[in-house]
Amino acid sequence: MANHAHPPNTAKGLEGSDFVVLAAEDMSRGAQVFLSYGPLPNQVLLSQFGFVLPSSPTDFALVRCDALASAGNDPSMTAAIDAAAEAGLLMRDSNEGVSVWQPATPQLREAFRRLAESGALPLEWAEAAKAAGVGETAGVEEVGAAAYTALLKKTLGSYSSSVGEDKEALKVEELRPRTRLALLWRVEQKAMLNRELAMVSSCGLAGRVKLDEILGAKD
Repeated sequence: MANHAHPPNTAKGLEGSDFVVLAAEDMSRGAQVFLSYGPLPNQVLLSQFGFVLPSSPTDFALVRCDALASAGNDPSMTAAIDAAAEAGLLMRDSNEGVSVWQPATPQLREAFRRLAESGALPLEWAEAAKAAGVGETAGVEEVGAAAYTALLKKTLGSYSSSVGEDKEALKVEELRPRTRLALLWRVEQKAMLNRELAMVSSCGLAGRVKLDEILGAKD
C-alpha cells in the first residue's frame, strides 16, 4: 500500500507476473514511498479515492458556464464556442457537447479572449462586462477580463460560506470525515478561484472590440 504523489518517488511496472516498485531517486531508510494515481485534480481524488491534496499542482477550480449552453440559438456564437473547444480551450462533456463545467485555467481565459475578439461572447457574459463598467468601445482584454472576472466572482458568491468560515469549521475535532474532506475541497476551490482573479488582473490580451455591437446583435 502506498500513498499518492505526482510526480512520485518511484517507478513501477511488471516483471513477468510480478508487480515491481523501484525507487526513482535516492531514498533514506524509513522514507515514505509514493505511487502516482495520475495527474488528477482534487475533485477526482476525492470522488474516487477519498482524499484531498492541499495546494496540488494538478488541481484546478471549476466554474459553471451556463451561458455556453444558452448560445445554442445563435449559429455564429455556437460556431465560435465549438472552435474554442476544438482548439482545446473549452472542455467537452461525455456527449461531446461543450460542458457547462469548465476549469478556471489559462485555456478558459484564452477562450474568453477569443469569444470577445470575434464578438461571440454569450449575452450573459457581455452584459456582465458592461455592468462592470466596460465602456462602449473597449479592448478585447478589457471586455474578456471583465466578463471572466464576473464569472469567477459569481462562482465564489455561490458558496454559502467564506474561506475563513470554512477554516474555522475545520478546527472542530469532532467533524465527520466526509464533512472534513468536503470543507478541504471547498477551501482549495476558493483559494484557486481567488488566485485566478488575481491572475486576470495581470493578464495582458490584445485587440479592440465594440462591446455595444456584441450586445446590440443579441437584442
